[in-house]
Amino acid sequence: MLTTQQISALRAGAPVPKGKAACRFERARGPWRFRDCLFLYRDGRIRLERSCYGEAAGLVFSVWAAPLGEDGALVWQDLPTTATDVPRAVTGMDPGTLWLDDKPAPWSCTEVLDSDRAHGYRKKRFGRK
Repeated sequence: MLTTQQISALRAGAPVPKGKAACRFERARGPWRFRDCLFLYRDGRIRLERSCYGEAAGLVFSVWAAPLGEDGALVWQDLPTTATDVPRAVTGMDPGTLWLDDKPAPWSCTEVLDSDRAHGYRKKRFGRK
């Protein structure tokens, strides 16, 4: 279970290194049909991207979450009705790793983004190294 300090840190985007725009967390590979990536931005915003695997791999959907709740709950905005197995809460956090919904599969930080222009996060907004 997350402590109030960890929730506050997530809401403030603390896992994102200074001067960077976001961290991309990806769920460990397993028996699921989709590749899910969670983006935690410097300002605390959260976005989920779901892609399919295989020969015809492509983006299935991308949704934003409302600010992280006081209990670590993720409330997705405009979630497709077919998306029933999306994460509902952040339940654990270590440096570079998140756990969602008390499931044993870790979500590891696979990339630190300097910018994400497609979503309004330019490099100069966060400064340079």
